Amino acid sequence: MFQGSVDFPDAGVALRQNTEFKAALPKTKDEVPFTFGLAVADGAPNLVFQSWVDLREGDAKEELQRKNRNAQATLGSVYDCAFQDTKRFGSFEDNVDLVGGLRTAAGALSDANGSKLIVVFSNGIQTSGKPNFGDDFPDSIEAADAILDQLEAANALPNLSGTKVEWFGLGQQTAGSISIEQQTYNTLEHFWRNLILRSGGVPPADFATGALGSEAKPGSASSLPLAPIRGVCLFTLDETRGFEFKPDSADFVSVSGAQAGAEYLAALIRESGCGQTSLRVTGYTASGKDKEKFEADGPNYNLSKLRAEAFADLLTSLGLNVEEAIGGGKGPTVDWDGDGKFDPELGKLNRIVVVEEIR
Repeated sequence: MFQGSVDFPDAGVALRQNTEFKAALPKTKDEVPFTFGLAVADGAPNLVFQSWVDLREGDAKEELQRKNRNAQATLGSVYDCAFQDTKRFGSFEDNVDLVGGLRTAAGALSDANGSKLIVVFSNGIQTSGKPNFGDDFPDSIEAADAILDQLEAANALPNLSGTKVEWFGLGQQTAGSISIEQQTYNTLEHFWRNLILRSGGVPPADFATGALGSEAKPGSASSLPLAPIRGVCLFTLDETRGFEFKPDSADFVSVSGAQAGAEYLAALIRESGCGQTSLRVTGYTASGKDKEKFEADGPNYNLSKLRAEAFADLLTSLGLNVEEAIGGGKGPTVDWDGDGKFDPELGKLNRIVVVEEIR
């Protein structure tokens, strides 16, 4: 799924080189037919292309490899043509509806068997449909969650059940656009990560930057600017940056690594202008056990609070004003597989600390 507006850089190269799509392509005849397609998230999202990788009786393995190469090349060609051939594809509608785009992409995969993957190329700025960040941008975690509550209550979330989502280009805009501050980026990431979770999907481990150009693709649609917002102090750190503890303990695996992570985060907070702000640190843990044995109000809360306090102490020692350290229990990611067994890789996504402004 791609964003077709003038504020998002050309994603053609990133799409053609995308390793997540390449890895998902069928490796054996037992994995075909393989459905793939391309959806645009403009003001009126639609599926611009859909096709299949399949084998005929007697086709050799080399034929499957050839068809896989053609599949990714075809997506790149269709992406180019969608901007150029208005007679065939029509013109893009003004503005961007990413929720609608996710709904369209998920609908195209609804009848597919096996694993499902949606790769998103977008800066995350929705200016059409609901929510509309051109009118109002959430200026706190609570405001972002309130929007998600409204979407959920209205049954307006896309059905991403069983779907893995990868995302490239969050926060990236074309040259000349007003740059997005770190706090705004953090709010966008929180919103889309939790929208994917509430929709039943698996969010990306990282909203990665892609090999995007600096200019929009010719033929892109116009879009409203992001609504003026007050800076939001919101930062997330995972175990790759030092928030890593020994099993069932609030002792860091590496004290020096945790110190380096705290220094990294403290620098981001000061650069954002939030250095004198009263801060809250919330710790989260993985479930750590199979679903049937997990207790939502069990020991995870105590452990997550102790870990939050340990990290808060590091931030306080660096001169930041941490007023609260609380436990959030199990993190937001569903870290069980389809059989309810604990998945250690998904569990890593839950071992995080969130630092935010107390408002």
